Amino acid sequence: MGGIALTIASGSIMTEKLAYVQDKINSIQLDIINLEDNKKNLDNDSKQTDKQIANIKLELKNLKPKAIKNQATLEPIYKNLYVDKEYREYMAFIYEHEEKIDPSYKKLRELDQKIVSEEVSSRKAILSGKIIGAKIKHLGTEYNLLVFTLVIGSVLMTIGLVMVKLGAKYWYDLVQKPTDEKIRLELEILKKSQSYSDASS
Repeated sequence: MGGIALTIASGSIMTEKLAYVQDKINSIQLDIINLEDNKKNLDNDSKQTDKQIANIKLELKNLKPKAIKNQATLEPIYKNLYVDKEYREYMAFIYEHEEKIDPSYKKLRELDQKIVSEEVSSRKAILSGKIIGAKIKHLGTEYNLLVFTLVIGSVLMTIGLVMVKLGAKYWYDLVQKPTDEKIRLELEILKKSQSYSDASS
């Protein structure tokens, strides 16, 4: 009986463990769904950001002065700045007030800043997407391990219950039944002995 009680207790503990594993599996499934949804949104945000950057760069290209293209174009300006103080002051004045003189300069600066901001956002979205991808992979591995544990645990529990049932049957056939038969025979002998004793007296 002690073995049966121990097996029942072990089965109860195993049932609780399997229930915990099943709850954990359900929780991981929900986490994976949420993470995949977040990753999808981040991927979409990244694509939108890339499109915005491309549009801004195109707008920048159209706005930039056509005259200032390369070092060869700038070289005469640098020479004049070096030798002519009045020209330097003139250029400094233009640079200081260029946004008032030509509003496109203000737009250029705004677009430059916007590109930097969008590129930072894009890098953050890509990094977050990679982190989420790693989390999904980790959760997937944990999920598979838990499912394997659940299957193996269920199989072992089933085997244990079958063994308990067979063990109880064998115990009854090999121990309890012969004992009961022995007791029954002893009682019959005792009854016959008492009957014989009563008849003699």
